[in-house]
Amino acid sequence: MDTQDIVETWRREAIQEGVKQGVMQGVAHSLIEVYEARFGAMPADLRAVVEDVDDEPMLVGWLRLIGTGSADEIAAAIRSFRAS
Repeated sequence: MDTQDIVETWRREAIQEGVKQGVMQGVAHSLIEVYEARFGAMPADLRAVVEDVDDEPMLVGWLRLIGTGSADEIAAAIRSFRAS
């Protein structure tokens, strides 16, 4: 593998990571928006956990829960993630 191949591989990986981060930030933002539309301002401790999570399936699961669950169920799920 020559230098150009290494640079191109690094560039593709950097782009993929950037896209992944952008998607997760978008999901986290949507999660917060839906929570606040249903329940009002999201408590700061929950918001901090949501903004720090880099597990897309977890964020999507929480987004589904926010669409269907109670504020207490949502808070328990997010807080239990932080405790683990």
